[in-house]
Amino acid sequence: MKALGLVGFGQFGKFAARHLKDHFDVTVSDEKDVSESARKMGLKAGPLKQAAQSDVVVLAVPVSKLRSVLKAIAPHLKKGAWVADVGSVKIEPVEWMEKILPKTVNVIGTHPIFGPQSGRNGIQGLPIIVCPVRGDSAKVTAFLEGTLKLHVVQSTPEKHDEDMAYSQALAHFVGQALKEMDLPDVKEKAATYEALLAIRDLVKYDSPELFETIQKENPHAETVRQRFMDQLEEIHKRLRKA
Repeated sequence: MKALGLVGFGQFGKFAARHLKDHFDVTVSDEKDVSESARKMGLKAGPLKQAAQSDVVVLAVPVSKLRSVLKAIAPHLKKGAWVADVGSVKIEPVEWMEKILPKTVNVIGTHPIFGPQSGRNGIQGLPIIVCPVRGDSAKVTAFLEGTLKLHVVQSTPEKHDEDMAYSQALAHFVGQALKEMDLPDVKEKAATYEALLAIRDLVKYDSPELFETIQKENPHAETVRQRFMDQLEEIHKRLRKA
């Protein structure tokens, strides 16, 4: 069984580990001591250097910490190893991986369009975006589709971030607003209100770091948010005049 180093054992890291541990000999590494939580999941925990020496290295760290992690693992990576990130934005992370990681390793950018909440009943059929960078990405795609049964969508980092400004940043922006409004769970609910509650619930347990990454690290997110806010203001003005 091939070795997989999982760097980052937060909410998504633990979720990913549950789906990877049957297919790899997983070693997790985190800036915090995660040995006990790893042991409970039947995993090994070790220092960053140990995780970096695996056949596959998955980086489940916030984008704000990715560059420093890349610099730390670069000297320890095995020739021919695969390195993948799972971040919500792709332009800068892919650039960093290309520049910082040695040419002797394979690199791929990935973005699972799901998480612990949306994938709580299983991940089969859920989408994951793949941005090939270096190496034969067909091998990775075959594992994602054939073994994990995910729906793989290939993209470029630029197209990914443009699309995610709508499908993720805008959706999470609305969900965050609904969450902070503390919407009441009224007795009689229209289908449209049920949909609003569902959007709220999908982001309910997201970390503040994830929300900020989606909004601040995507270069297209602010433009889309502003268009949305302008449109709300325009509708509000029309209603006040009516």
